[in-house]
Amino acid sequence: MVRITEVKKGKCSLSGKECTGVVVTFDDKSFENLFLSWNALRQLLELKLKQVAK
Repeated sequence: MVRITEVKKGKCSLSGKECTGVVVTFDDKSFENLFLSWNALRQLLELKLKQVAK
């Protein structure tokens, strides 16, 4: 479902805050090379899982 390609520090694409996080790509290509904090990744995965459950 999601591929983590890098762990680094930077500005989260969702929150805009400086943090340690990951660069991710979703297999469905909805997001590619997106830098997210660990918390933002968890939140986005929860939303994606709810979409799949429908």
